[in-house]
Amino acid sequence: MRNLDFLVIGAPQSGTTSLWRGFEAHPQIRVPSDKERGFFNSDKRFERGLEPYLSWTFGDAGEKEALGTVTPQLMMGDSDELDRLVDRIAKTCPDIRLIAILRNPIDRSVSNFRRSRRIRDWPDENFDAATRRLAGENGGLENVPFIRDSEYGRILNRYLAVFDREQIQILYLGPRHASRAGISRGVRVPQT
Repeated sequence: MRNLDFLVIGAPQSGTTSLWRGFEAHPQIRVPSDKERGFFNSDKRFERGLEPYLSWTFGDAGEKEALGTVTPQLMMGDSDELDRLVDRIAKTCPDIRLIAILRNPIDRSVSNFRRSRRIRDWPDENFDAATRRLAGENGGLENVPFIRDSEYGRILNRYLAVFDREQIQILYLGPRHASRAGISRGVRVPQT
């Protein structure tokens, strides 16, 4: 049975869409046509199994094409959710290559806050006011999603506890990597 070759695990608001577009254009890489068609973060898809997911998502992929997904949600969530996701990945694809794109954590948090404000029914407040309000409502800064999801050390240490360091490629999205070409240039294409 075929398996996934790589996962872009995140981080959200760190250039994953640009990387996905670069992968879409690459002749040796197959990614889902809808960027965030995740497997490990979807209970329904995960319960059906990897084989149906691969058939549905990559049915016509050639043997020489690397199969992967771009799922920034795999670097999100509280510790329990993260443990569940990492365990699913490790049990299903123990030899997979993981790619994490990191961005300045403050810039990423502010960007994620702005996105959240656009898609949710939040009060019209600035980043500082929202952070204070949510920290108060949720029992501290560690429970504010757009702050918590920038805790790269906590998140990546969970992956490093299960996967070999050689399986995890970490890219940093700095100002000079703001284009698709800049991000894609640093990625090592998995060999099939």
